[in-house]
Amino acid sequence: MNDITDLFNSIIDQTGALDIAVSEFKRMIADDPELRAAYKEWCEETGTSERHGFTEYAEEYVRSREEKWDSLTDYDM
Repeated sequence: MNDITDLFNSIIDQTGALDIAVSEFKRMIADDPELRAAYKEWCEETGTSERHGFTEYAEEYVRSREEKWDSLTDYDM
């Protein structure tokens, strides 16, 4: 399961925008049956839907990353 979240993080980091990351991920799972199966398994394990699982993960990942940056900038003041 960790491999797929590493892939999620990589897609999000490389694209820099949620909508682009979601589009890229959808393209990837459409083209790769093994990835699609791994994603389905991840969704089952995490209790998320296949339709929204990646989007929900991406939103939380970005929010968490922004909170880390915000906490660092709090020390600058």
